Amino acid sequence: MESIKIDADNVGLAVQKVVDTINAGAIACFACNGNYRLAVNFDDQDAVMALLQSKRRVARTPGLVFTQDVTSAFKLSEMEKDTQSLVKRFWPGPLTLLVEPYNNLPKKLLKQITSKEGKLGLRVPHCQFTQSVLKACGKNLLISSANRVKKNGETSPAQIQKNFATTVDVFIHQGDLKPKSRSTIIDSAEGKIIIVREGEISQSDLFQT
Repeated sequence: MESIKIDADNVGLAVQKVVDTINAGAIACFACNGNYRLAVNFDDQDAVMALLQSKRRVARTPGLVFTQDVTSAFKLSEMEKDTQSLVKRFWPGPLTLLVEPYNNLPKKLLKQITSKEGKLGLRVPHCQFTQSVLKACGKNLLISSANRVKKNGETSPAQIQKNFATTVDVFIHQGDLKPKSRSTIIDSAEGKIIIVREGEISQSDLFQT
């Protein structure tokens, strides 16, 4: 694992290191909204499998995909009119949408990263560093918290280096992080918007008229 301490003078270098790592089919780790995240190219099945194995993940839970903007998100999944309205209001931002991805994505890939209901999480993040990575690499990213399944450690560089020293290629760190509010997760079923987890965006914010 190559470890780079980020500061005001090397942000561009750090972004390029992450982009190079992702383009090479390897795993990068960087901070986004209060947690360190593991990231790989969403379209690279080998990289996706490497990330899941490094996490020791076995359950069928929805993976999280970061995409650059709303237009890119619409290329991954069809969204109903009400859902489109919400994401246009809150993206980039702490809103995660559970979606059924288009069938043109590889079935083997989808089986590994979707829930039992066939859904994955989708978000346009508002983290400036992450947005810079997305724009520079031009790829959608599969994202996961930098911790082992059911264990903490995603805010601690020491714990991340202990757990992922042999599986993560580059780690962009900025010391211990202070956790922030989680994203709000919504799902749409039968034309209704369901709040799966209320986070930084409240129910009243979502449905204000």
